[in-house]
Amino acid sequence: PTLSDKVVRQAIAHAIDIDKLTDLITLETGTKLTAGYPHPDLWWAPEGLYHTYDPELANQMLDEAGYTPGDDGIRVTPDGERLSYQLIADANSPSEVRSAELIAGMLAEVGIEAVPDAMDIESGVEKVWPEYSAANGRDYDLSLWLWSNYPMINRWATPMLYDPRFDSVGWANISGYVNPDIEPLVDTFLSSPDLEAQREAELELFNIVAEDVPFVPLFAPGGAFAFRNDKYADYQYKLGVGIHNRWTFLPESAWKDVPVVTAGEAVAEPIMEATEAPQATEALQATEAPAPTAPPATEPAAEPAQEPAQEPAPASGGPNWLLI
Repeated sequence: PTLSDKVVRQAIAHAIDIDKLTDLITLETGTKLTAGYPHPDLWWAPEGLYHTYDPELANQMLDEAGYTPGDDGIRVTPDGERLSYQLIADANSPSEVRSAELIAGMLAEVGIEAVPDAMDIESGVEKVWPEYSAANGRDYDLSLWLWSNYPMINRWATPMLYDPRFDSVGWANISGYVNPDIEPLVDTFLSSPDLEAQREAELELFNIVAEDVPFVPLFAPGGAFAFRNDKYADYQYKLGVGIHNRWTFLPESAWKDVPVVTAGEAVAEPIMEATEAPQATEALQATEAPAPTAPPATEPAAEPAQEPAQEPAPASGGPNWLLI
């Protein structure tokens, strides 16, 4: 029940030093996520919207809300309920286990007890996202959660993370977040033919979620990907995404002038013909096919890969959250 109090959730967000956590866990290769959730390099990310590390403010907020330190330093409600929570982490992920330990130490500084509970991924999913449907409820206090790249590469993933209609739009609202102001904003974002109205609704969604703190976006881990510059000479780094799928390897001409299509309109001609992007198929094969076997001794050895003309930018992995 105490986690239903927005003050407690906000205090948790202020108590976590996300910058320090990001640097320690990712060895200074990760990126702190915005409070709305998107990677800051994505064009739709809210500018300057971050949870701030301020343990003094967290203590002040909890004091004013009537959560007083008990004999062991852990805060209690006026009825004597301790602010003590299970913190689920994936036992097979060293970064999650270590993150849980660090977060527990940070929360202890403001009188909140988080008890790390490392379990196998199947057990964790069963508690957080049973049968991968938010409509099936949830059974946890706090949980670390590593998303795939899908929510980061897809702008339209926002509604599924926020919307209270668990059996439809909000099927991935795994924090169980419910706010009556969210639903009409999601509807505007998804259906309005006015691009400015879409953007206004999207930014309002980010701000409301940052205020309500149903989860604390933490960081996106960095990554480095090697590729043959002679084979994929038109590699284009996608900010906040990196190498994700076949479209990463399309030449710039294939995507920079893609027309914006609003409701009721149609594209008169295909954006490109299949013959214009042979590298896309090759890239998919390179990433999905099993490793090739060594050639027969009688077959001449392949030419060594050329050195890249420039160092590829580091790419981001899926976003890491603390669910509340």
